[in-house]
Amino acid sequence: MFALTVHRSPDTLPQTTTESLFTVSGGLVRIAGVYGRVTTAIQNQVNSSYVTFQPTVGDTVSLSGQTSLSNLAVDFLIGKPGVLGYAVRPYTADSNTEPFIVGAGNVRLQCEASNTGAIEWWLEYEPLEPGAKVVTA
Repeated sequence: MFALTVHRSPDTLPQTTTESLFTVSGGLVRIAGVYGRVTTAIQNQVNSSYVTFQPTVGDTVSLSGQTSLSNLAVDFLIGKPGVLGYAVRPYTADSNTEPFIVGAGNVRLQCEASNTGAIEWWLEYEPLEPGAKVVTA
């Protein structure tokens, strides 16, 4: 697989809302994974969180199961392997990395609490059509 990587600079967690992390445009892409590294420690408070995809046309879908982004130290790695139904979770070497395919829209992070902390993000993808790309939102 031919993969490109997009990096999103560190940003604070969304505060009881959803924030777009990456924008897909120009055609279909195969996303291999979405990964993050904590850059400012995340406080110890339950914060149910999801990675979602909001297509330009259609309904928002969850790309991950629910997890709590709480009590995480600086440099803690989290990941969303490219398989529907897997939670945003600590990154491990045995993470399944089967890709998934999306069209135009936004990869987003939804947080249900207001926690302190910040994460920088990476998204690995392969364009499947000429002109298809992913950029930071």
